[in-house]
Amino acid sequence: MDDSSQSLENQLFETWLGVSRSQALQLVAPIEPLSKISKWNQELGASILEDISHVELALRNLLDSALVERLANQGFCGSWLDDPSGEIRNLGGAHLLEKIKSAKLQVARDKPQVTHEDVLAELTLGFWTALLGKRFLRLNLDLRGIFLGVNGRSISALGDRLARIKALRNRIAHQHRILHRNLQDDFDLVILVANDIDRRLADFIRKNSRTPEILIRITQAKSFSKPHEPH
Repeated sequence: MDDSSQSLENQLFETWLGVSRSQALQLVAPIEPLSKISKWNQELGASILEDISHVELALRNLLDSALVERLANQGFCGSWLDDPSGEIRNLGGAHLLEKIKSAKLQVARDKPQVTHEDVLAELTLGFWTALLGKRFLRLNLDLRGIFLGVNGRSISALGDRLARIKALRNRIAHQHRILHRNLQDDFDLVILVANDIDRRLADFIRKNSRTPEILIRITQAKSFSKPHEPH
């Protein structure tokens, strides 16, 4: 691509990304085309989101199964999403019940019948992270056994790690720059949380994730994209 074509492409990407975000991305690799840096950012973001999705799905479904069983063992009928025991509200979870209500309304807009599974799918990672917070310690004492990697320890550390993953997930979802981060540490955090849930989940992500290969490729490319120092 000649200089004039490259300049035009950079102008286009600056328009699409915005001046501030374009300048932030360009700092990552000053001599590379903005289009390439943007692609790196999107490619890594998509890969890390894929890794996080495995953790989120496992977390959601394990917690749901445990909460269903727990409620039945307490002798209550109905879905835990309706909080028939009043426990979630009594523990200060009114905000979570509002999120459940919003999820039900969202499903109802799209489907004539609202099912338990449909509502679960609408609940965000932030919901599950909050549910594992210190406020719900009494609830979590009964739930920690479902996380095979926790081995009876407090799950507060898991909640803290999930909060960091949620922040990363939101950053990627809102198209922010991530190339300046230590993404190896981010990937290791995802693996750590997966291991807390179940070592087999961590092994699956390690074997199937595209993130390590992409990280190596982009890191090597970035090392050749720094301006040469004058002699």
